Amino acid sequence: RVLGLDVKAVKRSDKPEEVWEALEMEMAQRGFLVFPDQGVMTPDEQIHASCLWGGRQMHSTHGVHPATPEGNHHIFRLSNDRQHGILGVGPQWHND
Repeated sequence: RVLGLDVKAVKRSDKPEEVWEALEMEMAQRGFLVFPDQGVMTPDEQIHASCLWGGRQMHSTHGVHPATPEGNHHIFRLSNDRQHGILGVGPQWHND
């Protein structure tokens, strides 16, 4: 059984709603999707991706780490290194 799916034909640019719906179904069936060769995402692209794969609406209740891109309060940096993110987050659910 294949657990994930490597999606090579989809770039970050806008796609028709049908494409996102099909990808959402694949993610529900497979557990995760991989989008290789996307490059570095801007803060706005990270937020957009979170809305696509998360609750469709941002609800940020966490602190902002000093290394957060553009100090954006919707981006939560977690890490096991204090210089790179917030420590001790634990098993709580999050979008990456």
